Amino acid sequence: MDRVLESSFVSVVGDEIERIFLEINGEWFAIFIKDESLNFSPSNDPITLDLELKRAPIITQFEGLGIDEINEIENIGFEINFIDKSLVFKILQNSLKIGVTNYIYKI
Repeated sequence: MDRVLESSFVSVVGDEIERIFLEINGEWFAIFIKDESLNFSPSNDPITLDLELKRAPIITQFEGLGIDEINEIENIGFEINFIDKSLVFKILQNSLKIGVTNYIYKI
């Protein structure tokens, strides 16, 4: 069965992203900093948790798309690859950051 990013939320404290929640094939996962490394772990549905949740357009643009692969980036991040873009989650300056990588095959 192919993996699909179905839904997502971010938990924000102040103006910092504390946790990212991703629903993949009906299961929730959380991305968060623990002991100076980034963790990608199974989670409860974030709606049931007492957190301030927001939607992040940088992630929601990928909802409904099939996931090619999920890779760890040397304990500092994760990359979720789609057809020609990737979502990147990294620790930069002790903060959780989200980025998008575009791939070009021909010019």
